[in-house]
Amino acid sequence: MSRYLCAALLPLVLFLCACDDKKAAPADDLPVTDTVTDDDAILSDDDAVIDPIAALFGAPVLNPSGSAPLTAEIPFTPDAKGALTIAIACSDIDDEASTSERFSFTTGTTIALPLLGLYPDCANTVTITLFDEADKRRGAHTVTIATAPLPDDFPIVTATGTYAGNAFTYISYYRSRIETDSDVDVPEGVEVIGDIIPEITGIMFDKNGHVRWYSDFAYKFLSPMEVIDGYIYSSDWGAPAGLLWWHDLMGRQAGTLDIGELGFSWIHHDVVKKPNGNLLLTADPVGSDYVEDHLIEIDPKDATLVQKWDLRTVMPDVTDLYRDVPMTSTDIPGTTNDPIHLNAILYDPSDGGLIVSSQRSGVAKLDADGTIRWLLAPHLTRYIDDADGDGVSDSMVDGYDPNNQLTWIGDYTGDAYTDERMPIAGKPATGYPFEFTYGELLLTPLDTAGDPITDHDTLFGFTDSEEFRWPFRPHAPYLSADGSLMLFDNGLARGFGIIGKNTFSRAVVYRITPDNDGYGGAVEQTAEYLLKHDPTWYRFSAAVGDVDDLGDGTLLVTSGALGSGFYPDIIMSQYGDGPRGAYVAQIDTATGEELHSLLIERVITTEHPNPPFSVYRAERIDPYAALALPTGLTLVRDTP
Repeated sequence: MSRYLCAALLPLVLFLCACDDKKAAPADDLPVTDTVTDDDAILSDDDAVIDPIAALFGAPVLNPSGSAPLTAEIPFTPDAKGALTIAIACSDIDDEASTSERFSFTTGTTIALPLLGLYPDCANTVTITLFDEADKRRGAHTVTIATAPLPDDFPIVTATGTYAGNAFTYISYYRSRIETDSDVDVPEGVEVIGDIIPEITGIMFDKNGHVRWYSDFAYKFLSPMEVIDGYIYSSDWGAPAGLLWWHDLMGRQAGTLDIGELGFSWIHHDVVKKPNGNLLLTADPVGSDYVEDHLIEIDPKDATLVQKWDLRTVMPDVTDLYRDVPMTSTDIPGTTNDPIHLNAILYDPSDGGLIVSSQRSGVAKLDADGTIRWLLAPHLTRYIDDADGDGVSDSMVDGYDPNNQLTWIGDYTGDAYTDERMPIAGKPATGYPFEFTYGELLLTPLDTAGDPITDHDTLFGFTDSEEFRWPFRPHAPYLSADGSLMLFDNGLARGFGIIGKNTFSRAVVYRITPDNDGYGGAVEQTAEYLLKHDPTWYRFSAAVGDVDDLGDGTLLVTSGALGSGFYPDIIMSQYGDGPRGAYVAQIDTATGEELHSLLIERVITTEHPNPPFSVYRAERIDPYAALALPTGLTLVRDTP
């Protein structure tokens, strides 16, 4: 054989030998491997392969923070400016490769390339392709990263439909497990109910319903896990302290704040960041016997209290309308000592005011000084019939059985409701240009012709129609670009009636027009989007929920407590064998059709019982756009 032919066959021989070597190495023994795929590999004098691309990369590190099991980092030391793409694939899944993210980079330092979105229980193939400044492909570097299976109580997810782009759907998922070992290490401050230990985990799904990220923070009972500017804000929900943490999407703690030093504790439902960087928090005063009725503003730069609002001075106590129990008492913790149940804050940048959502009293607009401008609630909220002054509605006493939840919600005519209801703290003496009454503040509903609705039963909230429905037990107010107010309307006790098989939840859009004097006004229902199913209560959420405007003519609607254990004697008996978990749907506002949905069904076993709800809120997250990237690395969205 001629020396020229030998030289021509040498690359082929080297390639075949390399293939045999790789076949001989069991995958389980090498969870992280490198593969040479560059275009410019050359031969040295001793015939060894030199890979200039692979030489730029270090060994991958799986879960570098210890708190995000489906993340990794790869050290990268560029030898010249250029660009790169990162693609993730799993051979066990038939989907297309994950988002092929593109970045530009500079030289001068080693960059820890972040990998977000590994598949669980998979030998992930991660391909990093390099380009020079002229966008010519230099070569590729491929590594295999093996990940562990998901926890055994993670939900079963069914995805239907699709959506544009490759963003993930993020949820905060409420978990629970039974622990019979008396020596188990329960985090300090977590309230253990019997032998049930609660946990909350952030999870991200891709459009096909695959888990692509989840949190495993050292403290297991963090809430509300709000994603703000790429950081997850959480508090020790089960503890009496007032620590607020925020972590980046790689799972690293980025900051902490102790509101206990400011006289507050238990950040429960919401964290909102104002344009000036200050944080609005739902929190309780230390030492108060009542819960979920305050909000505060904190400057995180120096951990100072900027302002506080006591909603007992503006919101009505309507506990008696939903259960025949005394108002503003501590007789039934969680109910009578929680008359407002503040569940959301919305900052209005147009005037610096606040929109607050009460799970019981309705939705109110507050001035920055805390006075109320309008109240969105059925007009029955204005009145109370308590002639004997015992704090319980007289018309609800007959037939009430505290052991039968079917008697907790009464049958009203409204005729006996004649006495004006006042804020919990009493009738305000100042702050209003009129003698205080909710009649000056309640919004007047309009029909589709724009005329006031005057029907008594509709005004009071006993009946409704498709052209106007009051919200009942709402969550998650959202201001759209045109100033419209969106809500997730749970529909619990809709019409002040018992839960039945026509119960439903919805996203609703209202247009609110304040009166000329700035108090009260009119409200028109401009759209509603029912979560469709037959039967409808299979998409009904008694507690929690969310609605977000995605800005492309679609809404993301979350019904977070399907078939939950909340009021189990009522809901579970009505619900039958329906799904237990949550439902997240992307809805086309033009047609009302669901373009994409995730049915998130709980795994319920003797070790993992059904908790009060499954998903608190859901967001659509572009993880790399939200992540604070290392110096020298820039995300590029407009790829050639």
